[in-house]
Amino acid sequence: MLDEGTHCVHALRLLFGPVRQVWATSHNLSGQYPSADDFGVVHLRFANGIFGTVEGSWVQTAGIKGLEIVGSQGALYHNGSGYVSQMANKQAVPVIPAAAKPSSVHRLLSAIRGELDPAEARAISRQHSTRCHHGRRRALRAQRRLDDLSP
Repeated sequence: MLDEGTHCVHALRLLFGPVRQVWATSHNLSGQYPSADDFGVVHLRFANGIFGTVEGSWVQTAGIKGLEIVGSQGALYHNGSGYVSQMANKQAVPVIPAAAKPSSVHRLLSAIRGELDPAEARAISRQHSTRCHHGRRRALRAQRRLDDLSP
């Protein structure tokens, strides 16, 4: 659980909010590394009443992997090819991923190539110069405090 399982717990907390109650267990099932747990299960009761389970395993060789959310009206899960949503007694429908947000590096490369919309380029430039300006001000204040401490 201390490896990949922590990321799952974090994702569930982001989705469902604070946790009210926890039950967990972990074991060394393979015996390959006797001092390390290679399987664990955590049950989480969220403050809003949602109940979640996280299973972390280095010994799982088959079955569903990834995030699975099941509710009273349907489910969201990975079917081996991609994520699908399925309402009760209905056919599963593929979840179409949203377009990825471009990173700062992608925007910089687009600006260098001249592919960036001029209005967006100006907005990004203002945003970065504002950050730099605030960073310079913080650095100057910190330097003044250090100077005040010097004998």
